[in-house]
Amino acid sequence: MSSTLTRLEIITKAADMLGRAMSGTAKSGASYSTILNEMYEWSQIRLARAFSFAELDVLDTTTKDTVTSTASYTYATLLGATAQVKEILSIVIEDGLSSRKLVRMLPRDFYRRIPDPSSQSTRKPEYYYVIGTTVYMYPIPDAVYDIHTIYSKMPTRATVDTYLSEFNFKDDLLILGTVLEFWNFYQEYAEAEAIKKIWKDKLKEAVDSVIHPTDWEPEGRAFNSSTLVPGEFWNNPFIMRNM
Repeated sequence: MSSTLTRLEIITKAADMLGRAMSGTAKSGASYSTILNEMYEWSQIRLARAFSFAELDVLDTTTKDTVTSTASYTYATLLGATAQVKEILSIVIEDGLSSRKLVRMLPRDFYRRIPDPSSQSTRKPEYYYVIGTTVYMYPIPDAVYDIHTIYSKMPTRATVDTYLSEFNFKDDLLILGTVLEFWNFYQEYAEAEAIKKIWKDKLKEAVDSVIHPTDWEPEGRAFNSSTLVPGEFWNNPFIMRNM
């Protein structure tokens, strides 16, 4: 699935809302069609930042492996990503019935607990953290494990007028977003604020349909103030001691 309107159709509708002729020119000499093409890109980025819609999620089950005694993996190596990665949603270490989803940690919290990961013994990874575009696993892998990942990517940049956005059924948000970016760019903040309110209302409608799916029933879970679980605490500083 994708957008039902091409980039050209979207920026044409945006130009109508703005009262601008596509063939008109700004003070810089750039045509409004060229400017609106860029505002369209900003609109896509705004929408991607606002919420991680499923159509931009990528499930990668191809053969990506850990390397024995190697802790760090670039996005390109780990995710095989040719697109710009917005965020990692899941990393799974494949090991038959002992497969596990890695728990993400913040780098600062990780290093507060383990200042020197390389001094620890190698085992099957349980945690990961991200610095820049590099993923670090802990414990450092003791063998080669297959990896399955899910990540959210940024939308592909349009290069032709016939481009169809990867966002599903969100043409209205892209049109309004293009207009909003245009008014902001030219510092017409009163007009921008009026459009932004409409854009936010439509965004809420789109998000609500995702976070409240019809075929889903919430399930209560016991409260736990810590992500740590009982286990071999003498082998893992992230596991709490059984009392």
